[in-house]
Amino acid sequence: MLDKTIAFLSAPVFVKAPRSYYSAILACLLLLCAIPATTSWAQEVRVIHAVDLQRDGRYTANVMITNMTSTAIRNWTMSFRLDSHVESIENAGWSEFQGAFTVNGRGWTKEIAPGDVVWFTISGLSYNNIVEVPRNCFFNGSACVVQGAPQPVITSARPDQMIVSAWIDKSDATTYSGYIAILNPTDLKFPAL
Repeated sequence: MLDKTIAFLSAPVFVKAPRSYYSAILACLLLLCAIPATTSWAQEVRVIHAVDLQRDGRYTANVMITNMTSTAIRNWTMSFRLDSHVESIENAGWSEFQGAFTVNGRGWTKEIAPGDVVWFTISGLSYNNIVEVPRNCFFNGSACVVQGAPQPVITSARPDQMIVSAWIDKSDATTYSGYIAILNPTDLKFPAL
């Protein structure tokens, strides 16, 4: 039966079919054309993950969501997976179960106006100095891609990386003399202070 149906549908126009058959096909085509094409939420947002701070096995990263449409997005939900331990997520409501996270807009992040950006901040543990980017992401139920922001190239050491030691060598009633030693434990140069 299936073969005959396919052969009938692919037959030349001169095959005689009841007028109601053509009317039904025409009605279906018109209906399909009248229904607007839907775009997934994933096409309507851009999601970027940017590490803000990383030190001593801990990190802080912002996940920025940009509304790429001409209408506001309200009451959004984003889900993703992370294997690393997350200590907190700020600027959004969140829950976690076995590495699966669900985040939703709260307060100022609840609505994303057209062209605007909202973000939530993840604080957690990094393993081997690697900050994990969220994966298996879904925004309002549609798959989305989380892009990693380019990391800045660090060309100088930070002042908080200096090791400073000071001691007094001699003193009398009015004068002190001593030494200050500054050690650079990095391979980078310190900026002028």
